[in-house]
Amino acid sequence: MATTRSLLLLVFLLSLLLLLPARAGAGDWCPRVASMTAESACNAVCGTPHMRELCLGTLAAPSSTTTTASSSSPVTGLAMAAVRGALDAYAATTAAATTLIDGGAVQDATEKAAYGGCMVGYGRARLAMARVADNLAAGGPGCGEDGKGNNGPGLSLSADYTVGLRGMDMCGRGMMDYPASPLYAMNLADRNKTLLAALLCSLVAPPPQPGGGGGHSQSLFARGN
Repeated sequence: MATTRSLLLLVFLLSLLLLLPARAGAGDWCPRVASMTAESACNAVCGTPHMRELCLGTLAAPSSTTTTASSSSPVTGLAMAAVRGALDAYAATTAAATTLIDGGAVQDATEKAAYGGCMVGYGRARLAMARVADNLAAGGPGCGEDGKGNNGPGLSLSADYTVGLRGMDMCGRGMMDYPASPLYAMNLADRNKTLLAALLCSLVAPPPQPGGGGGHSQSLFARGN
């Protein structure tokens, strides 16, 4: 009798487990997410040799979720590698800018104000791209609560990576009068890294189209060298 009750309890518990919704983590990708090689992804989204080189280098980095340019990976993983690269760049640049200001390397008051604007822009970009990373870790479109992507990360990816690009541009506009500043060059590089992350994210969630309230994103994507 005890054995029968134990078997019935086991069957009951297993049936409950089958009813639980599948949750996609960083290493458990939603089956609806496409897979591509790093080389194919870079060819698909990069319009210049420089961006393609940056893309291949980013996806081949030791911290990347990809292994080789010819191995296939979920596009969410490819995008995640670029987002992490951008976030690491933000941290390095803001630390360098703080060191320059604290060390007295920036004396002009107007230039200091431009540095301050960069810190604000980078702060906004960091928060937005951190949300992108969180959403990618959730698995990608199709992993929403209703199983159709209605509550999935695809809805907010494009909005957040657009904020990231705008944060980089906020800094770039302030530094246009100071091309000799180290921050000018760092921001250009970081903008390209953010653009790369956005382009790879577009494989997961396409950017808004003109006429749909999001045409401004097209001009943001047009930049990069």
